[in-house]
Amino acid sequence: MLKENGGVSLPRLRLENCHFDRKQNLWHISSEEAHHLVHVRRLYTGSLVEGLLCEDFDGFTKKQGKKILLKLDCQGENVFAREIKQEEETNEFELVLLLALLKSDQWEDALCFAAQTGVSRIVPLIAERSIPKISQEELPKKMARWNKILDEATKQSSAVVPPLLAEPV
Repeated sequence: MLKENGGVSLPRLRLENCHFDRKQNLWHISSEEAHHLVHVRRLYTGSLVEGLLCEDFDGFTKKQGKKILLKLDCQGENVFAREIKQEEETNEFELVLLLALLKSDQWEDALCFAAQTGVSRIVPLIAERSIPKISQEELPKKMARWNKILDEATKQSSAVVPPLLAEPV
């Protein structure tokens, strides 16, 4: 995607949880992303950002997506973005990572590195000597956290398609 800030990459946001108004060609940015853009990144009306949108999902892997150059319009707590340019991206290959569960910090680092290197699917393995023991009650909360880590890592690396995280086997 175009680097509009003198060679520095643009701030990125995931668009899967945002609403697109086709009539106005306008994105209604989710409250979580809007808060991050305005209060953390300190962006304002007229700022350019790069939107990442994963589109094609066949139930096993996420295949393609779009990078969309957006111009922000901040109106109080509501943030809108108008499309300027789009680029389609597809995964030409599928890379599946089978990784035994590690201690918390090491596992989260491994997820980040996997997402940033282009892994398309991650299958956590519960090995005989794995130290982390995750109960069925804890699993949904852990999976939500791990998916959030993968989303953030793909934003950082400008990957359009985040890896699909399978349940531990």
